[in-house]
Amino acid sequence: MATKLIMVGAKGRMGQAILTLAHADKGFEVVAEVDHGDDLSKVTKGAQVLVDFSHRSATAAVLKQVVSGKLAYVCGTTGHILSGGSAVKHIGQRAAANHLGYVGINHIVKGFAIAFTGVR
Repeated sequence: MATKLIMVGAKGRMGQAILTLAHADKGFEVVAEVDHGDDLSKVTKGAQVLVDFSHRSATAAVLKQVVSGKLAYVCGTTGHILSGGSAVKHIGQRAAANHLGYVGINHIVKGFAIAFTGVR
């Protein structure tokens, strides 16, 4: 059975690259492609993993939906380390407290490898 995936940041370069890979891989079913202005809460039902390559200002709202939907979370959004890294620590703690899988990616190239091998 394919892993049901939501892509947040779907219109960006990384979002488009990940979607291309996900659509080509029978191990994934893309259930939603979300970007700025879209209502993420309407598409989390039935999904298993959320891949986030959006903007760090959106991370708190995305994480709220991840927790609410009990989704595994791959965060490739950059800029968290530049802001002192506290957001990354908070994301990890919140995911752990809710028994959710979480992968934070600080390097874009690693993002591809992790998103498509570690999620399964």
